[in-house]
Amino acid sequence: MCAIAGMVSLDNKTTRYTTQHTKTEMVTIFSHMMRHLHGGGRDASGIFIGNRQAALSGKGSIGMYKDAVPSNVFLEDAKTKKLLNSISPGNTLYVVGHARAGTTGDDSNENNHPFKSGSVIGVHNGMLNNHQELAKKEVLPLAGECDSEVIFSLFNKKTVGDLQTKTENVCRDLSGWYACALVDTKDFQKIVLFKDGIARLHLLYSAATKLLLFCTFLELMVAAVKEAGIDPTKFVKKPFADNTGVVISTYDDFTWEKINNKMFSVSKASKI
Repeated sequence: MCAIAGMVSLDNKTTRYTTQHTKTEMVTIFSHMMRHLHGGGRDASGIFIGNRQAALSGKGSIGMYKDAVPSNVFLEDAKTKKLLNSISPGNTLYVVGHARAGTTGDDSNENNHPFKSGSVIGVHNGMLNNHQELAKKEVLPLAGECDSEVIFSLFNKKTVGDLQTKTENVCRDLSGWYACALVDTKDFQKIVLFKDGIARLHLLYSAATKLLLFCTFLELMVAAVKEAGIDPTKFVKKPFADNTGVVISTYDDFTWEKINNKMFSVSKASKI
């Protein structure tokens, strides 16, 4: 298996910045989760960060880096540190990380997460059974051999409907198991989470700090919050429901109730 972790800032208004968390808290929480994420895989690590000001300026909305090293080693890389240093409250919308346990494809970066296909960037924990069939049927452009890349190439090819509709349509084509986080740079202020009935994914939400965390491992999120000096009891623990997806708007989904009300069902291909 692999593992994913992420942090979403939910207090990014379209006209003003009203953050309730600090840069130190954000960097500490994500770094702690990432440092220990190699429990899900040691073959490679990667992150992507969405910063609003960069996106609006057209100078590259999302920074991404990956390498074939365990996540604790990855955090010491100068390029990783530079990306994490770009995190700033009111500007950073989301930070997403991945630790890979390779199943298909070697450890070259073409097979490591995050994957970028067109305007879609994402990470996947799980394994597909029909990735070769889908790649051939849909004539998907692929850079590597990893099954995960098919998900994001397929998502990028879907041109009809909003992010929820595209997620539903992609999941109907997938056979296997998965938990994914992705963004589309055409709608960069939103992040999509979805999972089937097998892969693990947990949520941790705090109304006090306006932060939403997600991770394969619940205990990592709790430990990360403590590491940042925040009382874990300020966070609500929520298992991500099986066969469910959600499109989170970083500029207006600032309560758990809003996020919960946007949950929708996803179903995968009947052929396993």
